[in-house]
Formats: sequence, structure tokens, C-alpha cells
Amino acid sequence: MTTFVAAPSATLAKNITGGSPNPPTLNQTYSYDLVPTNNGNVPLDNYTLIDTLPVELAVSSVTTGAYVNLSDFAPGVGVEVAYEKNTALGVFTLWGSSPAVGTNTTLTAPPPGLGAGEYLTRVRWSFGQAQPGMAATNANNRPLITGQVVNPDNAGGPVAIGDTIMNCVDLTSVYTAGPTNVNRGPVCRNFTLAGPFAQLNPAKDNLSGAGPFAPGQTVAWRLRVRSAPQSSDPLPLEDVTAADLLPINLVYTAGSWTFDDQGTGLPAPQNFEEIPNFAGTGRTLLRWTWNAGSGDLGVNQQVWINIATTVRSGAPAGALSNTFNLEHDAPGLGQRCSGSSQVDALDLDGDGDTAETHCIATTTVNVAPIAQLISRKEVRGLCDGPFTTASAGTLVGGVIDYRLSVQNVGTVPMENFVIVDILPFVGDTGVRDTNPRGSQWQPLLIAPITPPPGTVIYYSTTGNPCRGEVGGPVVGCDPPGWTTVPPMPITATRSFKIEFGTRVLGAFDTLSFEMRLIAPGNVPPASVAYNSFAYQADRSDGLGALAAEPESAAS
Repeated sequence: MTTFVAAPSATLAKNITGGSPNPPTLNQTYSYDLVPTNNGNVPLDNYTLIDTLPVELAVSSVTTGAYVNLSDFAPGVGVEVAYEKNTALGVFTLWGSSPAVGTNTTLTAPPPGLGAGEYLTRVRWSFGQAQPGMAATNANNRPLITGQVVNPDNAGGPVAIGDTIMNCVDLTSVYTAGPTNVNRGPVCRNFTLAGPFAQLNPAKDNLSGAGPFAPGQTVAWRLRVRSAPQSSDPLPLEDVTAADLLPINLVYTAGSWTFDDQGTGLPAPQNFEEIPNFAGTGRTLLRWTWNAGSGDLGVNQQVWINIATTVRSGAPAGALSNTFNLEHDAPGLGQRCSGSSQVDALDLDGDGDTAETHCIATTTVNVAPIAQLISRKEVRGLCDGPFTTASAGTLVGGVIDYRLSVQNVGTVPMENFVIVDILPFVGDTGVRDTNPRGSQWQPLLIAPITPPPGTVIYYSTTGNPCRGEVGGPVVGCDPPGWTTVPPMPITATRSFKIEFGTRVLGAFDTLSFEMRLIAPGNVPPASVAYNSFAYQADRSDGLGALAAEPESAAS
């Protein structure tokens, strides 16, 4: 058997509402909200809130709030609101009420009975029985006090920037069956009266859809130069700097920026700078400023700057973030940020101050995961100039240089890379494609091959090694006997393999290496030798592998 144990309890909180300037300055409208609840397991009677108002606050309205798990205060009266005034301390006069506890009702000032020279000192909310779980229906339906800090204050005293403004609220109630008094408070909310300020609320919008985007694709952006509704004063545009330090994987489309005044009549920025490799970062800074006399960005106004960019070739797959910076240096006007901020360590606005704060907005797009490799085999004989895929020939005893290149032109890094190359000989075949290559003579390797850094090379003396690691045959072939030590003599080399191990080929990375062979003395005139290689590599995202055998090079 479980015995019920009464646990009467209540909570009380007080805030400056989220949409208010926090803290406000003189003559700026803001609101407090009250957060009463019954968090116990028994009903509470005589549930009452009394808010002691700051003498500096000129109240413009209060609301009753709307609630769940609360009884009406009286028939036809959801919540009753009364006030105390300076000329009748201790006496509460009815201000008004809501028709039901679920209806949030606004009561405007001055209330009935408030005469000349009189002002509000306290406000009282009287509730019916508060059941367990009693609370406002949501954050927008809490009881509010709205007004402005004024100078002089209600009693005629001076009010100055930097003064502390204090507002406190108390809760009283009783668990009748106890009886147990359940009181909370005073709960106070203090703030220091602010000076004039502009609250910046930059935003950066992707105008090109959800993506993902491939290298070379256009991503258009909207930069919102915006003053929040919490700002106390208009902001002179001549003191504003808008800047976008593009990430290295976004390339600005020259001449693409446009301006939208959003019906404000304000001019486009007269000054635009595109600064490559800003501060040695390798990134391009886009910066806009306005000339003197360009007008003011009003409270809760915005203008737009639109730009176009492309995703850089070599951008890796995944998130690509871009941050828009907005700041002002208006004398006598403070700066606040609605969202995130960061220190201007790189001096994006060019004013020499690297300790100031910028308001920022960051938006992220995704670069598509694309797995793509390109590779080629080139040759350079004595009769050639630069490397080519088809040599003009060499002479008996002349050298032949081969160059092998692999480039990751996708966005997904490639790992576990393996390359197998079979050197030309009469009767040879391809590496993956085992059809005859048609070589008519056999060049000879005359020097060890220097592989790319971080890779390991293996040699074999067979021209038909089993080569399943690159998708070649595993039957009807010879055990390769791979070894890192070149055979003696090195001209006995018929094939080689390069393993990349832990080395990853990132987006737009290229690996290449060269090897030197010689034409022996028994080469028939006008004969041709073909060399090719095959590779296989795994996607770093685990979604498969790529393998291919590029076109052979003829010498």
C-alpha cells in the first residue's frame, strides 16, 4: 500500500523577454515576463503575484497571462489584476481581468483611478486554485509588464546611463489542507541602463537550393545587412562594413554582386573590394562600404547584397561553410549582435583594430561526394621534345623516359592505392585488359624507380605477374615474387608495383613519377613498344573502389 505524502511547492522566475532589448536604454520599450508554476502534488489556494515596479519604469501595459491547470479567480473572471499607486501605498485598486484563465488579456496604462502626479508602484495578479502542473500555456502567454525607463523617473529624480534598474516579484499561496504557506521570492531582475546602440542581425542565405554541389557549380548567396528591432537608434551607413572572407573552396564570380534596397531607398555601397589571398590566408575577401551621406539604416530595416560563387575544383566532399561579417564604428553608438559574434583578428574591415567584435552569420552547403580519377602514361624518346603519348622514336642505345600520373579530380579522397605496371616485351598483354598489347621490342629498365613520397615500390622479373590487387588475372599468371630490392641486373625487371599504404590521394591531388629505360642493340627499325599500367583505389567514405587501365604509351 502506498501512502500519499503531500508535497506543496511552487516555482517563480522573472526575465526580460526574448524580443526585448536587453538591456534597454532610455525611452526604449521592453518587457518583463513572470513565470509562476505549481510544481508540487497538491493544489494551492490564494495564489498571488505582486511585482514591485522600479520607480524609473513608466508602465505602458500588463497582461494577465493564459494558463493550464488553474481555476478561474471568480465567475467570469480568469485572472484579476490590481495596482498600487504612490499616493495610496498598501491599497490595491482593480485594473482589470481576463474572462477566463485560458485567455491572455492586455490591460493598458493608465489604469482606472490613476490621477495626475500619480504612478504605479506595484501590480498584483490574483488567481483561482492552482492545481499541480499549473503554468502558462506557453512562453508567449506568460504575464507581462511592458514599459520604458524614463528620465526623470516617476518621482522626479534623475536617471542616467549606467544606473541599475531593479524589478522584483513575490509569490504567495497556501496549501489549505496543511495548512502550509508556499511563498517564493523576492525574485529580482536587475540590469544596467544601456547607452544608445545598434543591434546587428546579419544573415547569409543560400539561394541555389539544397545541393549538394559539384566542383564548378554556382552557389548564389544573399547577404542581409540588417538592424534588429531591438536597436535603439538608426545606424549611419557610412559607419557600416559588410565583409565576406570566402572559404578557400569558394571562388567569387567577378562582377556578380548586386544590391537590393528592400524598399528603404538607401543607396548601394559605393565601395567594393575583392582582395585575393587576404592577410596571407589564401582566401578572397569581399568588402563593401558606404560613403558619407548615404543615409541611415533604420531600426528593423535591412538591405541585401547578392553574390555568386563557384565551388573550387579540388574542394573535398562534405560541409562547406561561409561566414558573413557585419560591424559598425558609429561614434557614440554601441554595437550588439542578435546571433553569433567573433573577434576581428584579421582586421576584415581594415580599420586597424583587431580586438573589436564583428557580428557574424554562417551558412553551410554540401559538396557532393564524387569519386573520379584520371591517369595517363607518357613517353619521351630521343626524337621527342616534351612527354607525349606516342613517341616519335629513339635510337639504338638511346634512353626512353616514361612518366606515370594519377590525379584525383573528384571530391572524395582515395586510399589503399595500388599501381601495377608491366614493361613492354614481345608477346605482352595489358595489365587489367589481358588482350595483346602488340609490343615489337623490349625496352630495358636501367635505373631504380623513385616512387612518390610515402609510397613503396616492388619489382618483379615476370612479365605476367598475378595482379588481382588491380583487377587483373589471378590464374594463368606467374607468382610475382614482389620485392623492394631491384633485381640484379636491374634490366631483368619486367614489372613493378607501387603501394600507397596509408597515403591518401586527396581531392585534386596529383601523383606522378618517371622511370628511365634504354633501347637495346637488337631493336628492329620502325618497331613499336607499348607500356601501360593499371590502378585500384578505395573511396575513403567506404562506398566502393575505382580501378582502370589508362591508354598505353607507344615508343
